[in-house]
Amino acid sequence: MVPAPPQSQAQIAPITAAQGRPGGVTAIAVWQLGRTVVTLLLFAVALSQPHWRLTGARWALFVVVSNGSIVASVMTPLDILIDAAVGLGLWGRQQWARWTLVIFSFLAVIDCLLMVLVVGVVASRLGTDHAAQLGVVRYLVYALLMVNLMIALYLSFSSSVAEAFRKRPPMPAVTEAVAIRPSGI
Repeated sequence: MVPAPPQSQAQIAPITAAQGRPGGVTAIAVWQLGRTVVTLLLFAVALSQPHWRLTGARWALFVVVSNGSIVASVMTPLDILIDAAVGLGLWGRQQWARWTLVIFSFLAVIDCLLMVLVVGVVASRLGTDHAAQLGVVRYLVYALLMVNLMIALYLSFSSSVAEAFRKRPPMPAVTEAVAIRPSGI
């Protein structure tokens, strides 16, 4: 028996999505998937225990991980599914996931700007009793505004991101064919 000729490491190792994926895209994908998991956990606990309320720190955490949602609603499960799909799509360098997140991030920026206006109006009407809570809300909204703006601008205008998504690795090739035999039915 004649041994097979040695193959180079490049021929042996399959191409993975991590090769060529910029670190920023990986970080954003991890952020998306982490937000998804925490939103899912908070929503599941809120549904399973009616007396448990999204107040204080839990509410602040929910606002951040749900990208600015003030309350859990019937749309939260859809948001969870979209966030999970986009995170997995970014991980696999899918163009649809990149542009979906760019659009949603720009929409979140607009939403955050509107929230800043609303918080300012509410703060001027309520007085000093609720100033601390409104201050926390204002800083959370500013943070969300900046995160979404940075994500949208990075995914839209970074040349390394554009090239990485253009040069996505191909699907693995099937190396062995299996014969399909018709049944005698």
